[in-house]
Amino acid sequence: MFTSEKTDLQLFSVTSASDLRSILERLWTNQLATPELCSWMRAVLGQQLFRHRLASGFDYDGVEVAGKTGTWGPYRHEAGAVTHPGELR
Repeated sequence: MFTSEKTDLQLFSVTSASDLRSILERLWTNQLATPELCSWMRAVLGQQLFRHRLASGFDYDGVEVAGKTGTWGPYRHEAGAVTHPGELR
């Protein structure tokens, strides 16, 4: 549980929005791992249960939304990728 006391951040998975963007960009352009593994990871992110907030902004036919949510105490964030049909990843 989150408290206002000093917390050892080494016990948590913490990153910045910039790092998340970089990781997702490398994943969607097959630079993070092999193309097969990147494809699998994109498919897993596309099956996340709680991606509705990102998807609600892109209510178009054929648009795919893949995302990941995170919670640390009272803080919540989401990161994701939106793929439009006919456009490059």
